Amino acid sequence: MSEQIRVLLVEDNPADADLVGDLLEGVTVADFEVTLAGRLSEALTLLESNAQACLLLDLGLPDAQGMESVVSIRAVYPNVPIVVLTGRDDEQTGIEALREGAQDYLVKGRVDGDAISRAVRYSIERKRLDAAKSEFIARAAHELRTPLAVLAGLGETLGERYRDLSEERIEQGMQALARQGQRARALISNLLDLSQLELGKIAFHTHPVPLVAVVEQTLEGMGSAAPELEVEIEPGQQVLADPARLEQILSNLFTNVVKYGGGRATVTAKSEGGRVQVRVSDRGTGVPEDIQPRLFEPFARGSNTSEAEGSGLGLPISRGLAESMGGELSYESGGEGATFLLELAEPAVSG
Repeated sequence: MSEQIRVLLVEDNPADADLVGDLLEGVTVADFEVTLAGRLSEALTLLESNAQACLLLDLGLPDAQGMESVVSIRAVYPNVPIVVLTGRDDEQTGIEALREGAQDYLVKGRVDGDAISRAVRYSIERKRLDAAKSEFIARAAHELRTPLAVLAGLGETLGERYRDLSEERIEQGMQALARQGQRARALISNLLDLSQLELGKIAFHTHPVPLVAVVEQTLEGMGSAAPELEVEIEPGQQVLADPARLEQILSNLFTNVVKYGGGRATVTAKSEGGRVQVRVSDRGTGVPEDIQPRLFEPFARGSNTSEAEGSGLGLPISRGLAESMGGELSYESGGEGATFLLELAEPAVSG
């Protein structure tokens, strides 16, 4: 079945409206449901009562001329993708339309149904990506605001009342400053890792790695923050991985065991079809159903995380690292506790 897309065509010329409708009817990659509005006011009313996927917008309307219609729609419905479809073959007008928030600019008489279809579909996707990016930035700012606010408040207090505070209170304040500084630094480091993964700029040096040794190194690096683990892995088991990045993945999984999994977990490894399946199964309550579909999205946090510090970046970064090494990271629902499955390639046996 072809994709169904709802389009609001804002056009006061009946002949042009009929032509656009006929062009879209001939498109096979999508099924377009076209609603017509002859004025800007009518379009705004239709948008209020119906969720339209995309607008095809003429710039010459009886009640709006030029960029006025784009600006008016964006002011009320900022998340609606807009494709300007006009008779004005003017590059400067096209650039201005994009600056005002339109996703594309088409000239009547110079496009066929396929071109209009692509513009509509791509504009919907661009708008979705823009919304996701805006949400990401807002959440990142929110996560950074807390440690930075604490740092600013503590710094101000210590600066103004330093002579009035006891040595014990000063020491407590300095420790709190260090904790919040480390929290902010960790968040910024995670954001940079996520950005570098998306840009493909992280270098990986994969080679056969002894799995037990990396697990032990990860626990050693976590120090007193490490969970209690039962490691059920054959001593000779190896995986193809970048050892530093594998340690980063395991550290994120083990940290979640401490935060949400009761502090205890079992780590197993199984070879199957040239892959090694590494499972980390904790003793907690499992991942809530409300978060499972979004578990590997940045900043996704469930209903059982309100008392645990965390940005929600560890799992998406870990999945990105696993995929960059030719592996996968997933969550296995069902059973007791939470189980994360890390799959990596197994080194080929020489000889």
